[in-house]
Amino acid sequence: MLSTPTPDKQNNIADHFKGIRENAKQQKDEIKELLKNTVEEMERIFLNQSTRCRRKRNVKWIDKIATKRKQRV
Repeated sequence: MLSTPTPDKQNNIADHFKGIRENAKQQKDEIKELLKNTVEEMERIFLNQSTRCRRKRNVKWIDKIATKRKQRV
């Protein structure tokens, strides 16, 4: 036959589980925030990289035009 814990022990167990749930919720919220920040940072990096590639292509294009003009003169 199982005996039930005393009310004090039951309260301690309940408080312990409550603390575990609160900690899990806090960690879940922190992870969501980190994920959001990571996605924003990755978008910024990719957009910046994309802009650099476009600039390099435009510079090469401008260089080609300048070279052709010099050859004409």
